[in-house]
Amino acid sequence: MTMEMRTRRLLLALLCTLMALPAMADSRFRVRQMTRNDVPVGKGQCDIRLMVDGEVEVSVRGEMVIIHTISGRDARDAGSECNARLPGRDVPDFRFQVVDSRGEIRLLSEPSRRSDYGAIVGIRDSKGGEGRYHFRLSWAITGGGDRYDDRRDRR
Repeated sequence: MTMEMRTRRLLLALLCTLMALPAMADSRFRVRQMTRNDVPVGKGQCDIRLMVDGEVEVSVRGEMVIIHTISGRDARDAGSECNARLPGRDVPDFRFQVVDSRGEIRLLSEPSRRSDYGAIVGIRDSKGGEGRYHFRLSWAITGGGDRYDDRRDRR
């Protein structure tokens, strides 16, 4: 067998292996502005609601949610909303709360310089089909343009 044939076989085997791996794509969406007015003045809050089938890592930065699928189907938004953007700086009085879950959900990283000021949450749904997951991030608003600007939201 010639060197060229070995190289082709190796490339074909590599291609077949890569095709057999699950696709691990990232999806992202912009969180909607909260329409409820039950959040106390001076408090930022994001309610992240997702449908998950498998395992995902969720990053919340500013007004964006980025979902990295580790296994299973891509997760999807199920009505996430925030009354303010997660600040791109130190976040005073940061809190994480699990509101609804049928599997494992945990905070992997609080917003900090190391996490590029994003909150990172891991979700593992080991039951069949997709499950509803809802977690809440809250923090003290200290000024500096964290609130939504209605003019920006009309885009």
